Amino acid sequence: MNKTMGKRKAIFLGNGFTRALVKNVPTWGQLIGCFNSSDAVQQTIPYTFQYEMNYLGGNKFEEETLKKEICSQLSVFSQVDLKDAAEKLLSFLTKNEITDILTTNYDGLIEHLLLSQNAKLISKNNSETIYSIRRNYVYEYNKKTITLWKIHGDTAAPKSLMLGLDHYCGAIGKMDDYIKHGRLGRKQTDNPVEKKFPNKAKSDMSKKEITTVQFQTWIDLFFAATIYFIGFGLDFSETDIWWLLNKRARFKEKLEISNEIFFYAPQPQETELEEVKAKAKEKVLESFGVQYQSVSYEFVKNSANPKYLLSVYKMISQQRK
Repeated sequence: MNKTMGKRKAIFLGNGFTRALVKNVPTWGQLIGCFNSSDAVQQTIPYTFQYEMNYLGGNKFEEETLKKEICSQLSVFSQVDLKDAAEKLLSFLTKNEITDILTTNYDGLIEHLLLSQNAKLISKNNSETIYSIRRNYVYEYNKKTITLWKIHGDTAAPKSLMLGLDHYCGAIGKMDDYIKHGRLGRKQTDNPVEKKFPNKAKSDMSKKEITTVQFQTWIDLFFAATIYFIGFGLDFSETDIWWLLNKRARFKEKLEISNEIFFYAPQPQETELEEVKAKAKEKVLESFGVQYQSVSYEFVKNSANPKYLLSVYKMISQQRK
């Protein structure tokens, strides 16, 4: 897929999106099967490290077998009545002219919501075996296209599920190769990110320079599209996303990059530790040029929380007026 930039707007959906609509969705720690929430020491270890500790421990498991097991644990959303949620999502996408959906979720909830509202799948790229730089599905709805990027893998390709530190670091290597050299696997595009934007020191600010970006990967969106993070906790273990946000912030120091990124804090903080972590995250995001938005809604523990999504939809819609 090779789209030229118009006005691209994207939503970035995490597991909080699924958990807001469906009850009893397993957490990241539950999926990897090695997290003890009562162990204070273990709680301080990032999930990616816990996965590696479990993999390298005495009861070593076959990685592909584990990933297939995880795929089987995720909900079959075609059996869940989410008509109201689907209608609200599609209404939000249309109203706010969203062109792209990025998600770290492996499950098929977003696809189910789109298809249930008569969106039509017109193309897909699921050719990558392990990494997911280009993995996407393109849908047509109301004569417009919406591209869904499965950036952390897809249950349709179990090996692609991004779980441990090794996989995360390998993905960052692929991302860095694309940003620095424009390489996609064995394909040399000769179009590194740094060459896609005018240099502040050299550009004539009196003239409006039009930047044309070829959207070959979801990475391009971080430099040239408005992005709204919804239902994504952005734990510090999400090293690939933090790395990319930091890379964008560094590039903005010297390049004419003007896109905006918004982070909608997904839930109230229930403990002092969670509150401190949220404050730390807010500080880092703001230093990286990301706008932190606190979402006010009535939180219901151990239940679906659609009011969070409705609050975010409203905030984004009002922000555009």
